[in-house]
Amino acid sequence: MRGRRAFLLKFLLPLLLLAPLALATVPDSMKAFGFSAAVLFIGVFGSSVRLIHLRESRMLERMAVLPIPPQRVAAEYVLASAFQDGMQLLLPLVLLLALGGSSLLATALVLLIYPAALLGANALGVLVASLSASAAEGHLFAILSVLGAALLSGFTMSASGGGGLLPFGPLATALQPTLAPAPGGVVLAWVSAAVLLGLGLAVSPRLFSAR
Repeated sequence: MRGRRAFLLKFLLPLLLLAPLALATVPDSMKAFGFSAAVLFIGVFGSSVRLIHLRESRMLERMAVLPIPPQRVAAEYVLASAFQDGMQLLLPLVLLLALGGSSLLATALVLLIYPAALLGANALGVLVASLSASAAEGHLFAILSVLGAALLSGFTMSASGGGGLLPFGPLATALQPTLAPAPGGVVLAWVSAAVLLGLGLAVSPRLFSAR
């Protein structure tokens, strides 16, 4: 019973929190930036907090003795965490797309960019956890990382679109049905996600060392 309740909360809570955004009579740009910010926030905080907890429980330290490269463990963690976040946010995304009136091309671009944004957010969470010496420091770095990533994604720009250097900007742009779809955003999203993943994996061995 407890497991079923946790499962329902895990998938229904994001829907309950983001459904008002999809239903609100606000500009499409606000809805797009709001959902993209949720992807960024949930990915960075969820990934970093879980990793810091595993490190403080010495689970990662015990895993370091296994004949598996730490980068491989970190990569598998990022993929699993991104998949979980993607499933949790899938219902709000479907609701946003259904009510937004996006074209088939725009919807296809969103579905291509969405995994890159999830991957980039969780990779950034690994980077945060790897550079943090404690849970308190991890929360501080996560906040700063989310703010910095939002700025680099163009979240402070006008309603003309996101853009920026990270995958969350192209996601916000593709989610706005009033904008012309930009297929180049898919390339930008995946390239920037790959860069974040590379940085996260480069410092991930720090997670498995004793502090």
